[in-house]
Amino acid sequence: MSKRRLNTEETADLLATVRWQQPAHDADDLLWLKARKVQKARLGGKPSGGNESRRIEAVNLLVSEYQLQVAEYKRKERAEIDPLLLQGIKEWGLYIFAQENPEIALARFLGKKQKPGKRATNTERHRDIALAVIEEMDGGAKFEKAIESVATEYGLEVDTVKKIYGRWRKELRADRALKFFEKKDKRPSKSPR
Repeated sequence: MSKRRLNTEETADLLATVRWQQPAHDADDLLWLKARKVQKARLGGKPSGGNESRRIEAVNLLVSEYQLQVAEYKRKERAEIDPLLLQGIKEWGLYIFAQENPEIALARFLGKKQKPGKRATNTERHRDIALAVIEEMDGGAKFEKAIESVATEYGLEVDTVKKIYGRWRKELRADRALKFFEKKDKRPSKSPR
């Protein structure tokens, strides 16, 4: 079973898809980017760089094509490797080895490791959950009952609420104690005149 081979135009299009989105530094880069946008507009698509899964697929196709061409070259079935493809591979190598950590850059480039995304910040929600547990216990409920009650109220697992409470309980209790003492200090004192 033979794989479908890429022609020069397809190789150029895939290389443009894979190209890193970095600021243009000279007139040639600006001209290339402008031509690429015009070409994509004519084809009815978006400029390169928008879709990460498409970029990874393009990388895999180009690596596969490069490996096939190298194998053909070694068997003397091909006079040379596609110069455009070879130039693209060289640019990847230069870019990857110029990074602070080339191993991570290579893994990200090949789609094996993604850049870390934004982590969910549930700080306020977790604080509210822990506070709800404390208030349930202040109301007379035992620890397990308070946890179960808050878990059903927030639609979470009992273990999750326990973990959240464990992380926040000291801070919240200290905060409540501080507020209590501040209130106590604001009361008019009964000092003899």
